[in-house]
Amino acid sequence: DDTGLPMLILRTPYNVAWQRLPDAMKRVGMEVTDTTRSTGSMKVTYKSPGSSDWDSVGAKDPELPNGDYKVQVGDLDNRTSLQFIDPKGHVLTQSQNDALVAVFQAALNK
Repeated sequence: DDTGLPMLILRTPYNVAWQRLPDAMKRVGMEVTDTTRSTGSMKVTYKSPGSSDWDSVGAKDPELPNGDYKVQVGDLDNRTSLQFIDPKGHVLTQSQNDALVAVFQAALNK
């Protein structure tokens, strides 16, 4: 984004992404615990699924620590941004985001 912080970009409108994200997140071990659509905020609890689950999704384990994350969902007209914030309030690293790109591409296409 403009601040230079890593984020994921989905090639889908915000409304579609907002509807599809909870199911996609569940497939990759993220349980949505709270959402505020007007501010684009989601809270998720991540618990890494087993290797067979990653195989069924068709993605590699992004090796995120288990815990509570905030996801900021942004409306970019015909695209949607996702920014993950870890339990300590830090945005994920570029390499963690890169790993999540593949995870969400696979999960959203299931």
